[in-house]
Amino acid sequence: MESLAPGSLLALSVGGFAAGAVNAVAGGGSFLTLPLLVFFGVPPQAANATSTAALWPASLSAAWGYRYHWPQTVDTRPLLLTSLAGGALGAWVLVHTPAPFFVKLLPFLLLVAALVFTFSSRRPQPKTVFTHGLWWLAQLLIAVYGGYFGGGMGLLMLATMAMAGMPDIHPMNALKSVLAVAINAAAFIALLGSGLIEVKAALVLSLAAIGGGFVAARFATRLPPRAARTLVLTLAWSVTAAFFAKTYGPWGF
Repeated sequence: MESLAPGSLLALSVGGFAAGAVNAVAGGGSFLTLPLLVFFGVPPQAANATSTAALWPASLSAAWGYRYHWPQTVDTRPLLLTSLAGGALGAWVLVHTPAPFFVKLLPFLLLVAALVFTFSSRRPQPKTVFTHGLWWLAQLLIAVYGGYFGGGMGLLMLATMAMAGMPDIHPMNALKSVLAVAINAAAFIALLGSGLIEVKAALVLSLAAIGGGFVAARFATRLPPRAARTLVLTLAWSVTAAFFAKTYGPWGF
């Protein structure tokens, strides 16, 4: 993409804004940006790297939007460390191995996450399923996946937080946004020398996604927790269905 025509500039801006908004609420924004980049002629592996580079600043803006809802009872340091390590490792895997296995596995990961989040949200009181050690291990695996592909990463994090006993969607989204910043920043640094990032497209997507992430975060925090959960569940199942259709249906890219 040596130059951006007005049409592609507008499409990338709209797609980036929408992706930032989706990531702020539930995750799955890369489902919008990755196929959009492929549509404009970026090879899938480069589109994946470009999407990662573009969306991590939007997670930062979303985290700022959720700043008054930071969970006070969670030790976030191990989660941040595993996020940084996993994000860098996932990006290394992206550069050195082909993507088909993870692409085929992705819809099933999303399905499990959607099921877990659906049934956890029906409990009248949160029930701790994960110990701290299991939560840290799950976050490491999600971070590796996020650095490699990233689609639905936020949804997987929300599911593990629900299993760890976090009761409120707003602190969950605040923590998810900060962990996403760590994962994508580590992946971005690891990808800088790979030659896979389309810089101009990444810049357009990033600026638009920052706006979308902040607007969505501010809107979501004004919703009652039940309404916010309903919105997350709607997005979760929509993204899951879309990934199954994209990967295994006749509409795949």
